[in-house]
Amino acid sequence: MSTGATESVQQTISRQVDWRPFFTSEYSYTVDSQGRLQFPPSWRPPSGQLELVAVWLRHKKSGKEHLQLLTVEAFSQLSQPKSDGTLSPETEEAHAKRLAIQHAFARRSAQVELDKVGRLNLPKKLLERAGIGAEALFVGCGDRIEVWSEAAFEEALALESDLIPEDLRVPPLTRGEKGK
Repeated sequence: MSTGATESVQQTISRQVDWRPFFTSEYSYTVDSQGRLQFPPSWRPPSGQLELVAVWLRHKKSGKEHLQLLTVEAFSQLSQPKSDGTLSPETEEAHAKRLAIQHAFARRSAQVELDKVGRLNLPKKLLERAGIGAEALFVGCGDRIEVWSEAAFEEALALESDLIPEDLRVPPLTRGEKGK
């Protein structure tokens, strides 16, 4: 292999190892009959492989349902019980609460991954619970992704506008590509 080709391979491997999920902007995509939708190309890791956990949640201020996509690592940190090994009444109560939260997450989540052409296959049950029909809106929130119906997202934004500082109350940048 030539020196140039070796350097190119090393750079590709380095990008794949160094890739850290960070999601920004908004993208609207069509959901097909099997619950598949394109995943924004700018969010895909160089390897093309990404495992996420989809969790059905209710927006606190609006009461609107949506999905949150977390990396497997982030979901594990959020949902795994932690124990210091002691058996005091406080730790037993805390452990019971963590188990209850794990059970709640188990009933409202599913592990998902990108297929070979960059589509995400979201379970129909979760799409229905989140009120997502033929169109889905991806919203990048840094370390996580939210997936909404556009109407529910706009309603949630309107209800939380009083929480947004005045200088940030501007129309959003144009949304990313419209997928089919």
